[in-house]
Amino acid sequence: MAVSPHDQSYGWPSKGRSCPTEEQQSDVAVIFKTGSTEIYDRLMVHFTTTLACIKDYLIFSDFEQTIGPERVHDALVNISWGRLGDSNEDAKQYMLLQQHLDHGGAASELRASDRIHSWDLDKYKFLPLVSAARERFPEKKWFVFVEADTYLSLHNLLLWLPKLKEEHRDEGDDGADVPIYAGSCIFIGDLVFAHGGSGWLMSASAAQAMSEVYAMEKTHWEDVLSRDCCGDKVLGQILQDRSIECTQAFPSFQGETPVSLDWNADIMCKPAITWHHAAADQVEQLWQFEQRWRKEKGGDTMILYRDYFMEFIRPRLDYAENSKLLDWDNLSSDWVFTSDDDEDNLKYESSEAVESPERCEDFCVEHDDCLQWVWQPKWCRANRAVRFGWAMVDGDARPVSGWMVDRIDSLLENAGPCDDE
Repeated sequence: MAVSPHDQSYGWPSKGRSCPTEEQQSDVAVIFKTGSTEIYDRLMVHFTTTLACIKDYLIFSDFEQTIGPERVHDALVNISWGRLGDSNEDAKQYMLLQQHLDHGGAASELRASDRIHSWDLDKYKFLPLVSAARERFPEKKWFVFVEADTYLSLHNLLLWLPKLKEEHRDEGDDGADVPIYAGSCIFIGDLVFAHGGSGWLMSASAAQAMSEVYAMEKTHWEDVLSRDCCGDKVLGQILQDRSIECTQAFPSFQGETPVSLDWNADIMCKPAITWHHAAADQVEQLWQFEQRWRKEKGGDTMILYRDYFMEFIRPRLDYAENSKLLDWDNLSSDWVFTSDDDEDNLKYESSEAVESPERCEDFCVEHDDCLQWVWQPKWCRANRAVRFGWAMVDGDARPVSGWMVDRIDSLLENAGPCDDE
């Protein structure tokens, strides 16, 4: 697939931004993956935030189009849809999408009518976009792949890469020449692969190895994808078959947002590189914080999870009256009690904690490792890690969430100074 980079002569509004220099990011290309039915909801915010600082990037979707000055490439254009056959539902969906958009339709119309399920097509993008990125940027040492609802901290990425290279130094003369495949590694059976939504990274030699396999065995892997659930899984299979194992980069690469993440002492001194499932306003908030950080502290200090916690979570606990929020679910799940005798709930114990918010809070107080709780009629849940959560409207249930702020502050104190300070 022939691809062209974005035209930097246009540029997007970038007044006053603080970015890594072109030299600092000269070895890195960033690849964004999205879909035509979500592109206007998820991608647009990146043009004035994430992508405003990235020198070399490509954007892939399931339809070739131009947004402003930006070229969006169709990652699926060379999939053998005809060979897969008319009975292949994915092929039908792809052809329907192309015909609808080619004749002036909008992808949002297909999504609204439930005629297109983008997730079914997404799995086919992983292999061709790695090959296309390697072909377009043969001089790059690193390729970083993210989805349009993932925020990428370029600042932290560039400061973290030398550490990754150092970890692999014994494997070769230069870590970038060693096949490295890293991300939030997950397991399915004996297969270990990087979760796509959390973002993943490949060295040049790893991307080259995958590209060579795909070029030689393209139809085979298309058939595998047509039967499999997930493109990130198949990508991991190809690499594992070539003895390129997934390097665990969690929690730096991870699949949560600041409000859904489990905040615990183990992560506080680690750098955060990706945040997944980030809505446009969350991307903007993360970007603005990173900009302030660079302007105040310079470009050589990593932003650690502790710093994100103090920016996005701790102030909201102070704002919550008496450390409680009404109509709020803080996603607690370590302890779950219910008096609901529905068959699906038989696995949960009952407890006096379900009787009222006060009883639920009492349970948390009585357990030294409990940091938060949430109550709603017939339910009490509590947690050992901090999660902030989100508003929840559930009829007359009106959940109440609460946090043990003194314990949370002690958690931060006990984490102590970080090595990078």
